[in-house]
Amino acid sequence: MTNYITSILITSFLLGFSGISIIFQIKSTLKNLKISFKKLIIFKLLHGILSVIIAYILLKYSNIVNVTALPIFSNIQKTNFYMNGTYMLYTHFVIFVIFIFSSYLLIKNKK
Repeated sequence: MTNYITSILITSFLLGFSGISIIFQIKSTLKNLKISFKKLIIFKLLHGILSVIIAYILLKYSNIVNVTALPIFSNIQKTNFYMNGTYMLYTHFVIFVIFIFSSYLLIKNKK
């Protein structure tokens, strides 16, 4: 793997995991709900891993690698990736999956 792909995957994990400080903020905010701290960390780790998997799939099966490899101030036209619909298809798919999963969790917790 090239260096920038590795950087993207590491950044994806760190954003998905969100860091120890955020986890402690969540714990202190939800202290009255008696949520297991161990489960919270496990789910945040799984969220980070899922973020890496989604980022890897998007990098492997789209031409986003060519877009990210370009220099920032290049005269090469970068809009082909965004104009061909692939980007929007992946974006809508990910948003749809998140919506379905979160709706399922809300319905499950209300029962």
